[in-house]
Amino acid sequence: MLALVFAVAAAVLDWVGVARKRTSFEYVGKPAVLMLLIVWLLSQAPSPLPFPATLFLIGLFASLLGDILLMVPGNRFLGGLTAFLVANLAYIAAFNSSSLPPLVWGLPLAAIAAVTTAILLDRVHRGLQSSGHGWVFPFIAFYGIALGGMVWSAAATPFRPTWPSTAGWVVGLGGVLFFVSDVTNMWNRFLQPVRGGRLTTHILYHIGQIALTSGMLLMLRAM
Repeated sequence: MLALVFAVAAAVLDWVGVARKRTSFEYVGKPAVLMLLIVWLLSQAPSPLPFPATLFLIGLFASLLGDILLMVPGNRFLGGLTAFLVANLAYIAAFNSSSLPPLVWGLPLAAIAAVTTAILLDRVHRGLQSSGHGWVFPFIAFYGIALGGMVWSAAATPFRPTWPSTAGWVVGLGGVLFFVSDVTNMWNRFLQPVRGGRLTTHILYHIGQIALTSGMLLMLRAM
């Protein structure tokens, strides 16, 4: 639990850095959150690490790499996008590796995720075209599809027969927060500035990652 406490403290340090434009706080706080979540998962999960947890761990490492690439100076957007693409694919695999939700829940949730993602991508595409940056849209579209798959996979987890209810709802919350964080980031970056957009993105992202990790650990403890 100590690693979780330090992860929350690192997240707050990062948020203060974003709010007060203290880059040094961000450079310490942002990667520290994912590092500590990795430590927390490894210290609390059973050994040997179950297959879903191994996939999820890959997602955490990819998220850490994405955080670093998007944080350091220089134009590393596509590198960061690729890292988070891997993270989303790893989360999708982790949540779907043990069981699928019943169709009565899975299909409506899939429809909501698909429609929401399509509307967002259409809006981003028009914004990129009008700004002369349409060339980057295929990369964002591919990422957006993976993001939609991740939020569906997480939101459907409470209805999976092999997942405890509490663990499923925590994962579902984490996936939605992660999704909203990315939507806020895309809107702020490609469409129009959102007041407090960077801070909102960071807060939702960190709470989302903490919730995803918490839900995974709750599931592992029930195995």
